[in-house]
Amino acid sequence: MYFPVLDDLNDNRILAPNELIAEVDRAYFRLSLQNEVEEWFAEQGFDLTQPTISREEFEKRFADCFGKPAAGPKISNAMIDDHVRRYFESALQPTVDGCEKAWEVQHGSTARERVRI
Repeated sequence: MYFPVLDDLNDNRILAPNELIAEVDRAYFRLSLQNEVEEWFAEQGFDLTQPTISREEFEKRFADCFGKPAAGPKISNAMIDDHVRRYFESALQPTVDGCEKAWEVQHGSTARERVRI
């Protein structure tokens, strides 16, 4: 990268701020990761021009390539139903926001939006 000599009075170029240089560096790193992922999908025979792929097909090819199934959701609707029922039975002043916060304490943000339904 070229850095102009600051003592040169004829040079009116402005140095890029360090924050911008760091952001560009991170963007190139993210781009390289994205290219690797797209390359894997292309090697597996997925059509990258399509907006989605079937979950079953992805899980099958993931297992074939890595020897283990892709991680799937471990939270069932029955778990959510049980949580909501227990929360509303035990809370002094139950609210939907309170139910969602109680879920987040126990399970993190995973499936938190499903608690509201």
